[in-house]
Amino acid sequence: MLEVEISLDGNDFTHNHQTYGFFDAYLLDVQPRLLSKNGGTPMKLSGFGFVNTGTEELKSKFSTKGQGELTCATTPCINDATFESKNIMRTKSVPQGLLFYSNHTNIGQDGFTVEVAVYNKTFT
Repeated sequence: MLEVEISLDGNDFTHNHQTYGFFDAYLLDVQPRLLSKNGGTPMKLSGFGFVNTGTEELKSKFSTKGQGELTCATTPCINDATFESKNIMRTKSVPQGLLFYSNHTNIGQDGFTVEVAVYNKTFT
């Protein structure tokens, strides 16, 4: 049996002095607000509850408020993200020409939203 230390308040722990983060991120802000149509614009995602889960598991996802998930051709628009701190993650924008509504219409100049998530490599 593996014994681990868990703390809910950062002060009181169980046995082994290991701590765990629970990924329940809340995104407050994305900078910059204007992005290159060509994609690749570095984006700073600010919020709280970010957890460093390791390489290739943190992702940013692009959606629209009123029309749901966007697709890039036929797959969801998901990009790698990097953990900087419990309040900052970084990602890059997707080229505007690849962002489509579910009816296969390009979003054009419409706005979109950014989400953050953890994707376990074994399940995607």
